[in-house]
Amino acid sequence: MGLGYTIVINMFNPDGTINPSMLNNILLVQAISCTAGFVGILIFLTSDNPPTPPSAAEAARFESLPFNTDRTETMSEETPLKEDHTKAQEDTNPSYWGSLRLALRHALAFVFVFAFTVGTFYCFPTFISQYVPAATWSSQASGWLGFLFQTGGVVGSVIVGPILDRYENHVCLGRSLLVGAAVSFGVFWLVHDSSAHWLVFLSLGLAGSCLGAFSPLGFDLAASIAYPANEAIVGTLLQFVTNIISSSSVTIGGMLGPGNRFLAVEMGCIVTAFILFMSISVKSRRPRDD
Repeated sequence: MGLGYTIVINMFNPDGTINPSMLNNILLVQAISCTAGFVGILIFLTSDNPPTPPSAAEAARFESLPFNTDRTETMSEETPLKEDHTKAQEDTNPSYWGSLRLALRHALAFVFVFAFTVGTFYCFPTFISQYVPAATWSSQASGWLGFLFQTGGVVGSVIVGPILDRYENHVCLGRSLLVGAAVSFGVFWLVHDSSAHWLVFLSLGLAGSCLGAFSPLGFDLAASIAYPANEAIVGTLLQFVTNIISSSSVTIGGMLGPGNRFLAVEMGCIVTAFILFMSISVKSRRPRDD
């Protein structure tokens, strides 16, 4: 939404030059927002663990860690039970490198599914103003188009949570989101230079919703595939590969220039993600929340 908001605001003078005062004000607002978020983290994030486990599976994992109780303090170093507890702790709460190995071993293929999908969501708004004809789309209208794409992603990410809680079928829903994104981009390809602006807005709004919804779904699915790897490390791996894919796409877009060629690349990323998602075996290793 922040990217769309920046594009919607008119930062240009009548002669086409950038208004430094308006640009500085926008950057100041964004700096204040980031600072407020950082201060909020410092104030309210006071523990490495949430007050309550986020799921029954995490509660079961927490209960399996023997050193969370005081009884281990009375055990001698020679006690075999303590050695078993140590091994159990290593199995259910691996180290940083252990978590990374688990993620790479079990979830690497899905990491690329996530990266192609979410990377497209990150990259696409950069070139929105180049997809629509300048003769019929002002810079501000293009900005509203980007805003709708980003807002659709926010709405999709909010809606997907209750759906997952209700049906608990990450794979089917994830593949459906990819199909929805591909179809929406296909419709946008057909209508982006037409006078039916409402179809352009509708198609990009739906595409943004599908891609945005895949982000929380993909993170939760990757964490369950790599379980018991630390979820923060799984998230770091997902974002690392996603940022590489996204930045590479922006570079390719700059080389190809405006037009349908880069739109074809973005659609190719979604199709590649779908084909890869259909071809890999996705099996959750995390205990069910029964």
